[in-house]
Amino acid sequence: TEIDHGVDTCMFALALPCPDEAGLRVSIPFGVEDRDLSGTHYSPGGSGDRVIERLLPGVFHARDWARYAVAGTPVALLVLDGDRYWLRREGEGRLEHLLARACEPAHDGWVSRTVLAGAGRFQARHVLWLGASAADEPLLDERVDEARQPVVARYAETVARDGTPLLAVWPRHVRVLSVRRVGDETEVNLVENGDEGTAATVTFAWPVARARLVDLRGRELSASLPKRGSRVTVPLDDRQIRILRVTHATLE
Repeated sequence: TEIDHGVDTCMFALALPCPDEAGLRVSIPFGVEDRDLSGTHYSPGGSGDRVIERLLPGVFHARDWARYAVAGTPVALLVLDGDRYWLRREGEGRLEHLLARACEPAHDGWVSRTVLAGAGRFQARHVLWLGASAADEPLLDERVDEARQPVVARYAETVARDGTPLLAVWPRHVRVLSVRRVGDETEVNLVENGDEGTAATVTFAWPVARARLVDLRGRELSASLPKRGSRVTVPLDDRQIRILRVTHATLE
């Protein structure tokens, strides 16, 4: 979607049919939750509230996508660009993703959240995923992250020359948040993203001499993890984040 406008006060949105009775599932940071607006308090007059969710009835926050069903068919709208605010127009059977807004300074809360001030041009990318079931939710996050934060690779002397992946994680609902070097160790941040605890297998391109878990400050939580060759087993609870550090045998 490309918008090129020349007005000072406006709000643009991408709209899709959404039955009033349809339940909404949305992504949040490191998780997924149902979004029921029936008990949400709104104050359109701006009486003390400073966030857009409370200034406009039906507005809610979702990180990357919203999923629901239309005529029995599950669909998901993925947001690759733009704001993370949405608008559900109950009574009209419509769900809108807010692309941009440029508003007069009527309320301080609105102005503090203005995304686009004045006229201009911008583009927003979306993906409409038909048949998106609950089992696909980890894949929805993965698709958005690939578009928003594409992997940038560079050559290094330690890259495997035989085509072996440098890092692989299984099962697929366990996602890699980041990889970095910390001293003589490789650190991998993992998150369980499928609402089902598991024992994840992390496979490296080189044999592992030592594997351990640490907290956000780098303090050791587990001195030793099950490992075999280049594979390490990491226990994960539902939606849990783990920080794995390994020392490779060839790097000692």
